[in-house]
Amino acid sequence: MEARANAEKEADANSARYLRLTVTTFKTEHVFQKVYTDAKFKEIQNECLKVLYLQWSGKKEIGDDVVEHLFEDRVWVMCKETRKEVPLERTCEYVVRIDMESTEATCDCKMFESAGIMCRHIISLYLKLKIKEIPEKYILRRWRKDVFRKHTMVKVAYHDPSKTEEVQNYDRMMVVFDPICLKAANYGDTHTVLETLQLLNIRLDERHAMKLCGISTKNCTPKSVGNRQLVPNSVGVVSSNRLDEKTPSEVVGCEMEGEGSRVDVRHVSCVDVDD
Repeated sequence: MEARANAEKEADANSARYLRLTVTTFKTEHVFQKVYTDAKFKEIQNECLKVLYLQWSGKKEIGDDVVEHLFEDRVWVMCKETRKEVPLERTCEYVVRIDMESTEATCDCKMFESAGIMCRHIISLYLKLKIKEIPEKYILRRWRKDVFRKHTMVKVAYHDPSKTEEVQNYDRMMVVFDPICLKAANYGDTHTVLETLQLLNIRLDERHAMKLCGISTKNCTPKSVGNRQLVPNSVGVVSSNRLDEKTPSEVVGCEMEGEGSRVDVRHVSCVDVDD
């Protein structure tokens, strides 16, 4: 839905900014070039080009200022390969009735009644009778490009889960984290990554607790990492004497039972230090 709305907005902007060139010298085409949107004007141009296949057969007066004109036209069909209309050798006749006083005309093809655009038969008749003024009846408001449509200015919230701030932050971190996991798996050094992730997990929890307490985390880090920022050079690097140093990240309850035994490690949180 959002893509359709953006495409419609872009099409409206292009219709107001650019003007499609005419393909004929018909007065009718020049009138619709100025007032219609680009999409509908292309349909008018298509009808103007089909005028070349028309042949006027005759006329008959049927009343006061009402005249019937007969046109012989080619039969048009849609080609399956090119998806375009092509003329056949077979022809058919259409009757166009025009009121010479109001210059309004009706055609048996009923294109204006069904598609909302002037058909090639009426265009050809106006050209033959040298009628330069197009009646307002044929200029529909819904196809005009100079009409301000209020619904286009309504802001609609399109829900796209991939564009939320949380998802964007997650994707940004995964771009950096995936190569690290791949390297650690290939080098057989997964314990370094897991150890660093444990520290990061504690740090995130304590920073969140500091925010809930109203403590600014801009210029300080939680006590579990000793107020030292984690820099890219330090990630994944194990210090040989890290356990011997006196750091706020104290190791409590370290019990080693022979070679290959599991080390039980608990890092002191900010709550333990305060106590």
